[in-house]
Amino acid sequence: MHKLARVLFSRTQQNVLGLLYTQPARSFYTNEILRLTGMGVATIKRELDRMVDSGILTMTRTGNQNHYQANPECIIFSELASIVSKTGISCRQPGQS
Repeated sequence: MHKLARVLFSRTQQNVLGLLYTQPARSFYTNEILRLTGMGVATIKRELDRMVDSGILTMTRTGNQNHYQANPECIIFSELASIVSKTGISCRQPGQS
């Protein structure tokens, strides 16, 4: 990962953006995001709420699950996708440093 990623985004933001913006056509449900990032529920939920509120992500409720996805309608979607790609931001699987 590029040093810029650590300056621009918190670890939680890197995990969420790395997961959702490297696979923008796919949605992830909350428990899946928790499992894939290995981060705490409160931390992830707070960041997901902030990103949905800002328009970076969309949230769709299906049954009792919330599904999150990169928002292609976000005014900075292509820029965020480019930053994620250029800085090597990815979802840190549990056990990775």
